[in-house]
Amino acid sequence: NNNRRKRVPRPGNRFTNNIKTVDPEAAMQRQLAAMVSRVGELKDTISGHENHNIDDSDVDRELQQSMHKQRQVIKVISKNIQDLSTVLCSEGNAALFLKFEKPQLEVLQPSFASTAGPLATLLVNCAAALPLQTPAYVGLTLSVEKLALGGEFSGFAQRCINYALESLSRQIDSIILGERGVAKASTVLQVQHLLRYLALLARVNIVLAIDTTNKIEGEKDHSFFGLLKTLAQVATKASDRKVSNVFKHWVLSTLLYLPTELITTTTAVNEELWTPLADLTYESRFAPGIGCCALLLEKAQFEEGVKEEEEEEEDEEDDDNDDAEDSEQICDTLQDLMRCLKPLIVERKNKPATKTRFTLLEDAPWIRVDNNDISMPGSGGNLPLPQLTSKSILMILEGRKDCIFGYHHSIESAFLFGRLPIFGSAAAAVAEGDEDDETEETQSNAQLQAYEKEFNFLDRFLIADAVRDCLLNHQAIVTDTGVTRGSAKETAQQLWSICHVVRDNEINDNSKGSPTGIEYILIETLLSLILQSSLDSYLRPIYLSRVLLELVRAQPAVMPQALAVGVSNLFQFYLPTLVPIARYNFSRWFAFHLTNTDYQWPKAYWDHWASYAFENRNSRGDFVKYSLQLMRENLSSVDTMVTTCLPPGCILVNHFLNSSSGVDNPDKKKGFFENLEKEMEERLWDRNEDPDLICDYIIGEEVSEALVAFPDKCLIAWCRTRTVIRSIMHIVEKYLCGEEKQIANAAAINGDETNNRMQEDIGVGVSTSREDVLAVTTDAIIRYKILIEACLKRDLADFAKMIDGERQELLIGHATILGVMATVTGKSHVLLEGCLICLLDNEIVNTRSVLTWLLEHEKGVALQHWWNYTILSFRVGLRKVVTNNETASLNIIVHKEDSASEADNPATMKLIKKVNDFAAPLFKLATVKVVTKLSESSSIGDCKSLSPIEVDLIEGLKYVIMAATIMVLEVLTTNANIKLQVAMEHIAEYSATALADICRENASTSQGIDVLISMLEAIK
Repeated sequence: NNNRRKRVPRPGNRFTNNIKTVDPEAAMQRQLAAMVSRVGELKDTISGHENHNIDDSDVDRELQQSMHKQRQVIKVISKNIQDLSTVLCSEGNAALFLKFEKPQLEVLQPSFASTAGPLATLLVNCAAALPLQTPAYVGLTLSVEKLALGGEFSGFAQRCINYALESLSRQIDSIILGERGVAKASTVLQVQHLLRYLALLARVNIVLAIDTTNKIEGEKDHSFFGLLKTLAQVATKASDRKVSNVFKHWVLSTLLYLPTELITTTTAVNEELWTPLADLTYESRFAPGIGCCALLLEKAQFEEGVKEEEEEEEDEEDDDNDDAEDSEQICDTLQDLMRCLKPLIVERKNKPATKTRFTLLEDAPWIRVDNNDISMPGSGGNLPLPQLTSKSILMILEGRKDCIFGYHHSIESAFLFGRLPIFGSAAAAVAEGDEDDETEETQSNAQLQAYEKEFNFLDRFLIADAVRDCLLNHQAIVTDTGVTRGSAKETAQQLWSICHVVRDNEINDNSKGSPTGIEYILIETLLSLILQSSLDSYLRPIYLSRVLLELVRAQPAVMPQALAVGVSNLFQFYLPTLVPIARYNFSRWFAFHLTNTDYQWPKAYWDHWASYAFENRNSRGDFVKYSLQLMRENLSSVDTMVTTCLPPGCILVNHFLNSSSGVDNPDKKKGFFENLEKEMEERLWDRNEDPDLICDYIIGEEVSEALVAFPDKCLIAWCRTRTVIRSIMHIVEKYLCGEEKQIANAAAINGDETNNRMQEDIGVGVSTSREDVLAVTTDAIIRYKILIEACLKRDLADFAKMIDGERQELLIGHATILGVMATVTGKSHVLLEGCLICLLDNEIVNTRSVLTWLLEHEKGVALQHWWNYTILSFRVGLRKVVTNNETASLNIIVHKEDSASEADNPATMKLIKKVNDFAAPLFKLATVKVVTKLSESSSIGDCKSLSPIEVDLIEGLKYVIMAATIMVLEVLTTNANIKLQVAMEHIAEYSATALADICRENASTSQGIDVLISMLEAIK
């Protein structure tokens, strides 16, 4: 019966256990991944082995003597390797973990992961991603190779090598040509770590280190040294500077891990690797004053009232220059690396491990594996390396002109960092046998003294490099399923585990329970990275700030003291020389850190800093005031600034009083204007009138007749627009005034009876939350948009009668709106940015008008951070250009091999034209405005140093050019789907070189303009 109703199954009992089929092989693979990824993990290695020795009875006497020289942590790792390899190679597990597919002769070849097998694939991937465990994975490779030798699964080491070389080729092509998606910073580091893995395999005779046989011309060198020579040749032949630098970095960073005999007994490394790379012209991006990513100015800016300190700093700099007059200026980590390598390779007096306490160069956790016969023929040793299959390497070596580079624009940010010796330089420790005989004053901080005396230049570089590797490789990520993997706390644990790879500083060997001096390297590296963070940084400042916070919480005995010394040194010795963006980053981090540590900071520091905040504008005072303002904006109750943050009686409380400039309204006490503003406030906020009704009133005859009769014509210019904006911002003004009263009351009566005062001052029903006040204000801007535009139009018509020209006058009207908002919001950057975004999103103002206001009309606090507001408006404007483009979301696909046709697609060309039409005029306008202001200002004092405003203009323009260029390139490479090299050609019209020409055409002679031109010429 077809009409019979189908039986609906009953819902299952929700209390019944759901039976899921578990794949035993998948479960074993997950267990394998967990074991392999932690076999050499340092942070958990010592746990459980601190109070007893590792049993060495299972090894012969000779190995026992070798193991006796190893540190406890290496003994533990060695035992872990032996236990794990025994389990993996057991009769029941070998078929599961060591299985692999043999290459076939058919067209369809198995994947490289299949031919390598699950264990080899996992081991190589872990070696690429976990920088502190590389020796452990070399030991595991050797151990499994020995256990599997001669059996069904023999050749394990060769499979690891083959997979490592294939991974190298794929990752290099991904980085250089942009294949397989945009390469991340971790991809650049993975190549470096894989080369390190292969170098250590050569050290234990698994990989052929160097081929000493005579070869005929054109014959390939399959040794590891031959691989490095190939990469060095790519570095010397690459036409692109960034490509050359990345290959140069890969080769040089591997040299320290080479087998000892290659460095100490032969000249091959010096002649065929070091010399060609050292001869390459290199201009640091961090060169003070001119580098596009410089941390330091060429000279400290002039600061009135601190001349004596500046003279002392200059004397110290002169002394440093005299001491190191034969050495070149070291600005970044690549130069640091070359400085470390030069005495080791050129002089060849010692092997690297004997000159540093960083033990990763000499750790041998494979000591339990008898590798004496590994180099014998047929024993799995001295294996030749297969040829690299990288297309990018082949194209560069052949000099092919169709090699279109598609690397990410911030590729160098993955390995190149600025150098900032916050705790002093270790230059005296670089030269062989050079000791500091000067007796310094006794320091109360024994750990800082130990750091300064015991850690040489090579120590500091290698440990700092390990810190950066850990930070990049252990960042928290969110998977496609929304699961977060990793955290700042786990990263902090990885950083602290670095103490286990520093000789004589293991936690278990230190009676005080902490490594002496290493905390200063951690602090110095993290603070340096925070200060140099920018839009193209892979390490975001919030991530770095959280890691540093977790380190301080995890190690309260040593980290807070080291951090206080670091902040003090930055404040006293570096702030006048830091670029403004670095000072801004310093303030942001300091506000974040104090907010998350209950404002614990020494009273003596506040007392010392307070005097700078009330002098003429200076870098130290700007840091203190901006940090306090950021902390204030993160508080729900501002009286906390008085009761908790600042010490009792601190004069810095006065900084928060009268911070809102609404009282400076020029229209106040002018009779008609004061009444008009009150009338508008009542209509907008009390009666919530319809925008059309208010519009009819303010542009109607009543107001117009009153303005015509007003005697001062200059005062009535843009008065309607000014009055409407000030009325809309009324709620912000009341809020800030309420905050000031709350702070004043807290300062007077120590915070008593101050609750709910702000609610009474602002009005019933208005929230005291800064976010709510901003939301209410932006809603009002959106609601009364037609009112603002109507007032602009009417004021423009009235103003045009006095001055010819309409476009320029409209920009003045926009500047009026922005100026009123900046005046009302005072020092609150959050409120000003929120209102600015709202104006831009609703097209009340535009990016050009914001830039014109900042560099032509604004003279207040906003000018000090003009680059931030410019970049903010540029981002909003560029987003509108992309959104309005009809083809922006089509993700146009271009055939990979037909690189010449990438930008020939009509839709692509349309998007490129729209982006250039938006960006090019803004780049040129910003340059012209800055040049104009520089020509109007002049250096103060003896003209040796730039004034604060000149530094803000020059460094601000550099930051705007760099950040805006990055955003444009992101759009062209992502939305237009063209490679970076092609995108760079399309924006040549407003490149830094073109902007330098504009400076020469429009400039008069001045020190500031000369510095600006030099800076633009250095940006490449």
